[in-house]
Amino acid sequence: MPTTTAQESSSKKRYRAEIRTLLSEPKRSKIAAFLNSPFGIWLLSTIVISVAGGLLTRYERVRAQHEEQTTRTAKLDIEISYRLSNMLLQLRALQQQQTQNMVFIRNARLEPALFVQLRDEYAVNAREANRRVFERLWRPPNDDQPLLYPDYARDSPLMLMARLRAELRNEHEIAQLDVVMARISAQETTTSESAAAVAAEILENLTLPRWKRTFRLTTCTAQAPFC
Repeated sequence: MPTTTAQESSSKKRYRAEIRTLLSEPKRSKIAAFLNSPFGIWLLSTIVISVAGGLLTRYERVRAQHEEQTTRTAKLDIEISYRLSNMLLQLRALQQQQTQNMVFIRNARLEPALFVQLRDEYAVNAREANRRVFERLWRPPNDDQPLLYPDYARDSPLMLMARLRAELRNEHEIAQLDVVMARISAQETTTSESAAAVAAEILENLTLPRWKRTFRLTTCTAQAPFC
């Protein structure tokens, strides 16, 4: 009898020990077991590589698009600045010619009637010449007008500004450009006899800081339009 009792006690102790061992072992789910298996590790690696490759491809595409946009924006700014520079140079040449004409008729000692006639003719010619230059802001370029990029051979400066607007993302820059485009569209032409006054108008109200580059006269001011 004592032997039987001792055996039962020993069996209970082993059972309790087995229970404690089972309870102390960490539980491993089927998912964890699968992920730790060779196939699970391979599958997980494949997913990670695929996702990383997709993210890298998207990043490269976004970066390429950004670089293309930056290039287009720079080209448009340069082309607009170049067109404005050529307009200012032409206005400077007109101003020099207009000044020479007035000096000539003042020094010619003409009869008053002839003086008035010539002065009026010169004024009409000056207004017409100034008008043709100013309207180049919204007219497509002629064959004799210099261009930098053949891609924009048929675009007026106003059209170039519209293209530039489509590329910009900064709201402040877009607002500045809208003001200039609205002024060109509203004014369209000029009746000024002074080429210097037309140049001052362009520099003061129609030239953004982004177009004041190394091209000649674009960095001048309205007070000294031909520097």
